[in-house]
Amino acid sequence: MGYGLKITDTSGNIIQLTSEVSNIVSSGLAYIPTALRPDNTFGMNVNLPGLNNFDESDLGAMVNVREWGTTTSYLWVGGGLTPEEWGLFRYVNTAVTYYEHNDADGAMSSFTPEFAKDTIFNQHGIGFWDKLGETEFDTIRLFAAQIFYIYDRSASSYKKIYALGLLDKIDFLVLAKNLE
Repeated sequence: MGYGLKITDTSGNIIQLTSEVSNIVSSGLAYIPTALRPDNTFGMNVNLPGLNNFDESDLGAMVNVREWGTTTSYLWVGGGLTPEEWGLFRYVNTAVTYYEHNDADGAMSSFTPEFAKDTIFNQHGIGFWDKLGETEFDTIRLFAAQIFYIYDRSASSYKKIYALGLLDKIDFLVLAKNLE
């Protein structure tokens, strides 16, 4: 086949996207919202074409986070008498508003870190199709925020928490098959 869009993953797998396989129904650069929606979910909606809902297996979405900030998200704390003894900890900044995301329905609930107790061990921008617990769609919800992997000391557990408004631009692509 000599036409189509070739998509390659990091493992070297290649798929050639043609109109027989799928159609790009929306794509571009978008600004992600910075606040929760009235139903306590988050993200931006992309409307799908037509009057009928699409089954989840007939859709696809890709989200690329362009840039994210890191400077306000944590506090560095060190201790020790000599440079060799300094231990650096990244505590969660209690001045930032954080949320937990419920994968089952997309609802966001606030998370309040404990000062100088909850530690961050990784962070980055993340984007995905938030299915909001649905299997049929007339819109695609694109979620993008800064994610923090933390250790919640009071719960003695690892958690993923999100900060809204630390990133603003995403590249996105929404695909649909079985368009008639």
